[in-house]
Amino acid sequence: MTTEIFMSWFQRFVKFSGASITNPALLLLDSHVTHTQNISVIEYARKNGVVMLCFPPHCIHRLQPLDVGFMKPLSVYYDYACSTWLMSHPGRIITTFQISEIFANAYIQAATMSTAINAFQKYGIWPFNQNNFTDSDFSAASTTDVPLANNESETGPLNVGVQQQPPPPILEDIPLKQICLL
Repeated sequence: MTTEIFMSWFQRFVKFSGASITNPALLLLDSHVTHTQNISVIEYARKNGVVMLCFPPHCIHRLQPLDVGFMKPLSVYYDYACSTWLMSHPGRIITTFQISEIFANAYIQAATMSTAINAFQKYGIWPFNQNNFTDSDFSAASTTDVPLANNESETGPLNVGVQQQPPPPILEDIPLKQICLL
């Protein structure tokens, strides 16, 4: 994805979503640089009433409806369509000439309103479910909570010469051009 391609897609999104300052639209995005560091898209979004909300890094598997809510069913339907085609055409292989027909059959089955609704519901986006994450979702990170042995006497303190950094400012206090560089 390039910033130019994303901007072209984004302009179509604004047109077809009907977003405006008086009728805002929410666009959920991953944290790809073409989305987060593209000043022209951010300004265009602000002028056209689109609120861009990026998922935090490393949470996509729990928050993004497209990944599991749509791509997984699409993959299942595509595998099934391939198997069906191969059984209907014994001794032949799938080539680039058959892919569009096979994929179209899978896409038609996966791209339904119920698939989209279920994806947003599963991830607790709509209706909102603040309990989408359970304690077990964070258990893999519990190993980082184990205190390390104090080896300062052998290696010396690790923070010698490191200056304390002030906390980052609140986004409202940062100029728009600087936000895109964060």
